[in-house]
Amino acid sequence: MQIPEFPNLIYYAIPVFIATVIIEVILTVKVKMEEYEYKDAATSIAMGLGNVAIGLISKVMVLGVFYLVYNSFHLFEIPFTWWAWILVLFAEDMTYYWYHRISHENRFFWASHIVHHSSQKYNLSTALRQTWTGSFTFNTPSHHRVHHATNPQYLDRNHAGIFIIWDRIFGSFEPEIEKPIYGLTTNIHTFNPIKVAFLEWFGLFKDVFTSKTSVFNKLKYFLKPPGWKHDGTGILATDMRKEWEKNQQK
Repeated sequence: MQIPEFPNLIYYAIPVFIATVIIEVILTVKVKMEEYEYKDAATSIAMGLGNVAIGLISKVMVLGVFYLVYNSFHLFEIPFTWWAWILVLFAEDMTYYWYHRISHENRFFWASHIVHHSSQKYNLSTALRQTWTGSFTFNTPSHHRVHHATNPQYLDRNHAGIFIIWDRIFGSFEPEIEKPIYGLTTNIHTFNPIKVAFLEWFGLFKDVFTSKTSVFNKLKYFLKPPGWKHDGTGILATDMRKEWEKNQQK
């Protein structure tokens, strides 16, 4: 069966998204001007434009790999029917969940994904703050606010794209109770898009090349969660959550 070609909806969504950002700015100014950080929004927009530009190259490369795998190794074909769309939707969403979760729990992937979490604000422009070095649908606003929060109990929680059931099944769900504080556990304090894009990569390679330890431990800096140190002095998100839980029990 000939599969019909569908337009890239991203290109149609861009003008609508820009309009909603402008409306958000206007409404925010009318309510309380100091709430909107224009430099932060400009940085997010610059990151989004860079992501789209670099994505044109990376997507061509990925498409080439997909064609190679399909022509050489594919074992079966998914029929173009209604139930296949539902099956693929759930399969893709679970795949996204695990990719997103790994992007928080593995420093190599976090070096790219940190860009999306680097803003200390949470508005529509934040969705544009996307990585330049690694090519989002929301579940509910509350669930996603938790995901962007730096409160210890919210760290590395609510990774799902569409169906929050993945977080509930795999033990990473957290409801929104305390008011979220946005940004990073250690904020970068810069609006420079170049620094936002590459600062964590610089930190990662600095740890690898300056640490006086074995090659095996140096490799662990790429594989372990953000905050891990070979000498045991690092503080992980799980450590912060355990400390918070301990304080709650007092």
